[in-house]
Amino acid sequence: MEDQDGKSRLYSRDFPYPLSHEILFFCKLLKDRVQLGEDIDRCAAGIVGYTLGQFCPLLHIFSAGEVFPAVSYREEDQLWSGVMVDYNKEKRAAVMLLWREGRSMKVIDLHCDTLMGLNKARRHGIEKTFGKNDLHVDLEKLKAGEYLLQCFAAFTDARKSPSSPLLEVLQEIDLFHEIMKEFKDHLAPVLSFADIERNRKEGKISALLTIEDGGVTEGDLSVLRMVHRLGVRMITLTWNYENPIGYPASDFDKKVRSTHKGLKEEGLAFLFEMERLGIMVDVSHLSDEGFYDVARHGKKPFLASHSDARRLCNHPRNLTDDMLKVLAEKGGLVGMNYYLGFLNQDRDRLHERGTAETVADHMEHIRKVAGIDVIALGSDFDGIEETLDLTDASKMPLLVTVLERRGFKASEIENIFSQNALRFFRELL
Repeated sequence: MEDQDGKSRLYSRDFPYPLSHEILFFCKLLKDRVQLGEDIDRCAAGIVGYTLGQFCPLLHIFSAGEVFPAVSYREEDQLWSGVMVDYNKEKRAAVMLLWREGRSMKVIDLHCDTLMGLNKARRHGIEKTFGKNDLHVDLEKLKAGEYLLQCFAAFTDARKSPSSPLLEVLQEIDLFHEIMKEFKDHLAPVLSFADIERNRKEGKISALLTIEDGGVTEGDLSVLRMVHRLGVRMITLTWNYENPIGYPASDFDKKVRSTHKGLKEEGLAFLFEMERLGIMVDVSHLSDEGFYDVARHGKKPFLASHSDARRLCNHPRNLTDDMLKVLAEKGGLVGMNYYLGFLNQDRDRLHERGTAETVADHMEHIRKVAGIDVIALGSDFDGIEETLDLTDASKMPLLVTVLERRGFKASEIENIFSQNALRFFRELL
């Protein structure tokens, strides 16, 4: 594309401002150097001119192959981005367009299926590393999203497992430990709350191993004890099939809701042994009656790691208002799931507003019904496909921005993003 004087210009898809071909610099800007406009919510916040020589320690030089000159700069708990719109080589001066992406918050995510994605790739001979890949979650994205802790689920669809469900879950557990070994300078496993504290001090992201669908154990308590020794610290009691533990909220075999059947006798024994071992009880996917069985018979707080509010989206995988209140009374958590089918049944409306706005709808409702302390994050990344604007783990500042605009206090957002989960882990791990 050319402008009126015939000089070639580059245009960004997101920014309609002309960018010169000759610009090779990415500059980090200090917030106090910027003249901010009033509306700085993911839009042009101001124009700043300065001499590059004054910012030599902050100057990064990249190849000309970049699509457009841009910067991502984190100052305290704020994330800023910008693009260079003009640059004078002789004067060594630049003009930047700067805007706020959102407040940076440490993130704890209670559920992802990344181990399944990596294991499938390995099984099919596809090279895929945890360091950087095309999944929703990898080390690079966790760092960009400011993650404090990620829960990694070992999961397989029991009816479609190419070998045996337990074998496939054990393969994913082995993969988890291989990742911990390969990236030991950046990631570390969690077996107790003290591990989270130590990892944070050492600048490492914590990784907590879970199992999605306790049915892979066949309800056998000796297998439960074995996976505990392998590092599992949370188990989702069912998936979408009846298993020896209990009944699911939505049964894929029978293609019906099974909310009226709860835990089986073996399931109660399984629940008690989980609590004795220190394995957190996850009721996402469990039937309504199963939820209330856990609430009645369990002695410890429990969680729904990746579920939303049924009042806003009438799906059996979501929690009713009464269930949310019970969960709060028990000191539990509900991790907000980003799966579109659990957020809004009006897909056109959902695509119009985006995932972050719709997740915020559920948070607002749950805050009103059960209080802020029960809300956490449970993305279901790599277990879901379409994610709209929350494209992967690196995009969490966008959700912070949405919540700020909707009137959530900084302390409330921090509770949702990490503090509620930390309180829960402190009590149970």
